[in-house]
Amino acid sequence: MEAGFLKEERTGGSMSRWMKGDPRRALFGGVKLPPWRERHSVGAFRCSKCGWLDLYAGPQFEAK
Repeated sequence: MEAGFLKEERTGGSMSRWMKGDPRRALFGGVKLPPWRERHSVGAFRCSKCGWLDLYAGPQFEAK
């Protein structure tokens, strides 16, 4: 497992991305996101019986 965090991106909607490493505070608030930082789109799956959520990160979850 790799350490990372979730970041909401708003580009015509809202989408979560998993970002590798620890979040670093930007100069004027928010999170500093260097372009070289590894990032992946996040997909969520929900159990229709109990509501349990599983999150997965990878290129297969990119918006189409």
